[in-house]
Amino acid sequence: MAIVFHALVLAVRDMLHPSTLRLVLQSILLTLALLAFMVGGLLWAFRYILARYSAIDVAILDLASLLIALSLLASAWMMFRAVAVFVIGLFADSLIETVEKRHYPAATAETTMIGFRQSFRLSLCSVMRFLGVNAFALPLYLMLIPTVIGPPILALFVNAWLLGQDMESMVRARQASRPALPTPLRWSLGLLSAASLIVPIVNFLAPALSAAMAVHLFHLRPRGNI
Repeated sequence: MAIVFHALVLAVRDMLHPSTLRLVLQSILLTLALLAFMVGGLLWAFRYILARYSAIDVAILDLASLLIALSLLASAWMMFRAVAVFVIGLFADSLIETVEKRHYPAATAETTMIGFRQSFRLSLCSVMRFLGVNAFALPLYLMLIPTVIGPPILALFVNAWLLGQDMESMVRARQASRPALPTPLRWSLGLLSAASLIVPIVNFLAPALSAAMAVHLFHLRPRGNI
């Protein structure tokens, strides 16, 4: 689908533009800060509970804290996708406005800036959807463990569906006059987004890249294409 790859190329170029790059760096810093706060807070809570209610010496407490810290870091890596998409949703107004001003200045008059409160609500819905769908799919993940490759493939497609929904919701809330993306475009957007989150380093740019790509898909697609 030529339109998808054209949107991807434009989104990659957008990441290099100073105004977009500034938003991307801010979103990355906030994502890392939230993850650090979550890991640090949970580690402190676990250590406090162990020290307060367990009769263990300092050496064992330190070892337990190390094991807990490693487990939390692994959890943070798995939760990176949810936190990163949540954060980019908070920056969506500015990101969409920046992309549209560069490429589609005539369309900015139709864009509705929804403000922080609704952006927060959409971002929170994204996290809830992520947790709910993955909890529902957990038995299937467990069943596929013997196949080794099954869980990663399932995770890719689950995240592709979720990210397609997330990115479309993020842009469509601000482009109410435009119809929803056709299913093939939404799946293509989701698959590319999910795949980019797997690649080290690129995964930090993936949420902003996916959001910019969604903006281009909404504007590049003919208005009558439903």
